[in-house]
Amino acid sequence: MQIVIDNASRALQHTHFVCLPLTNDVVQRKATQLLQDIKGFADFAGIKGWHESIMIQPHTLHATLFVLKLFNTPSEEQASALFTSLSQKVYDTVGTRSVVLHLKGLDVMEQDVANAHVLYAKLVEDENCQRIHDAYSMCTRQMNGYIHT
Repeated sequence: MQIVIDNASRALQHTHFVCLPLTNDVVQRKATQLLQDIKGFADFAGIKGWHESIMIQPHTLHATLFVLKLFNTPSEEQASALFTSLSQKVYDTVGTRSVVLHLKGLDVMEQDVANAHVLYAKLVEDENCQRIHDAYSMCTRQMNGYIHT
């Protein structure tokens, strides 16, 4: 029975995501400038398929950590309780201090750019990125069955 449930779950869309908001003023200003630069270039170059809706607005910038499939209230409550129970471990894993992540380059979540709905920046893999990865790995072990990569 569990195999049938697992197979059905794989076919369903993700319902929730867990992210870190990127609210730093410098990040916000740079994101706003990048959005204006890209829009200006796309308009100038006449790029077909381009629409600024694939760019997230700077005030909603975030780093997505997990995507979840939570199909009912009990699974939402269970996942919430599990995340709450993991918060101190995550804090300890990242070294009980803020983590500065560096971004480099842009990409889209589609093979064909004309079909893109999401534009994203890639992370520079460094010590800080490794701290986030360590926290992510710890969470995925604890949240087996909720987190889908």
